Amino acid sequence: TSSSQPDVKLNSGPMDVRVIDVSSHLKVRAGPNTSSSVLEKLSNGTELLSVKRALNGNWQQVVTDSGTIGYVSGDYLEFISDRTNCNIKKTVRTESGMGVNARIGPSTNLDIIRSVPSGTEVTSINTGKYYIGGISWDRVALNDGTQAFISSEYLK
Repeated sequence: TSSSQPDVKLNSGPMDVRVIDVSSHLKVRAGPNTSSSVLEKLSNGTELLSVKRALNGNWQQVVTDSGTIGYVSGDYLEFISDRTNCNIKKTVRTESGMGVNARIGPSTNLDIIRSVPSGTEVTSINTGKYYIGGISWDRVALNDGTQAFISSEYLK
């Protein structure tokens, strides 16, 4: 018999999570292991963005609200509803007309999901929350429902 289709959402795309069940704090590390340096410490109830899951076992790559990009153990995270602050149709506009890269998270250091041509309409679902590397980012829903991040500079 064939196996059931995997839940792709668990392993791809940005998802909001909350820190749970830590006795003092959860360490955001530079790599997906306990020997990597600590970048930031998070308390129970802290909400953040998970951009990759199932790394080196149960580790997740995350982006904190302060802009830190690092790794935490998924044992101390629970998935929550998307944190949204708007639902605005916007159009991708670039001077060159070439389009932009939609990324898995709010940083040019994070993976590209796909290229989005200039003139494409997207729905901004969170704006003004992420300012990383001198760039303001919108969390958007693409036409097929995929969530991604695009620099606010290219959304009109």
